[in-house]
Amino acid sequence: MAKDQKSKLAPEDLQQKEKIRRQHQEVLAQEAKATDEAEKEKLRNQRLALEKDLSDIQKKMQKTYLDNIKDMPTPVPWFKNMVMAFVIGGLICTCSQALNMWFSGKGLDEKMANAAVISILIVITGILTGIGIFDEIGRRAGAGTIVPVTGFANSIVSAALEFKKEGFIYGVGYKLFTVAGPVVVYGTVVSAIIGIVYFFMGAK
Repeated sequence: MAKDQKSKLAPEDLQQKEKIRRQHQEVLAQEAKATDEAEKEKLRNQRLALEKDLSDIQKKMQKTYLDNIKDMPTPVPWFKNMVMAFVIGGLICTCSQALNMWFSGKGLDEKMANAAVISILIVITGILTGIGIFDEIGRRAGAGTIVPVTGFANSIVSAALEFKKEGFIYGVGYKLFTVAGPVVVYGTVVSAIIGIVYFFMGAK
């Protein structure tokens, strides 16, 4: 089905997207090497224009794809999805609790044990995402893999892998927090506000 839908996309759109992508890479490389400020500004404007063109054609292709599939609903196995989400999510939480108890038994206090478990979950999720296993688990477990830490780690690594071809600066570095960025920003802001309120309440 996916292959049939992809074939309905206009070939000229796919060719144009690839052409713009190659031009973007060339301009990006020239911009990185440029030393003259005027030349660098010119190349920067060209890069931004190409990025806009790339975004426009991507939106056009996405609209074409959605128009092709909107009349072909796919049945959703709700019960199976709920069971798998419950089982996998519960398994992740159970393993995390077992690790927490193990670290506590080794003499770590509660905060250190929690930090150790979170670190292990992030590392394991990052590795499994990088080698393509975590996404396969996610297809079967659904929301069960969106346990806060594992889902957060997966979103960061996935974005980094997706835009790796754009380079380490404008690709990985720029897009790394595309999905997880709002969580970091709002979480930090809310934490700061709560800390200030708690500080003044404690002062009284």
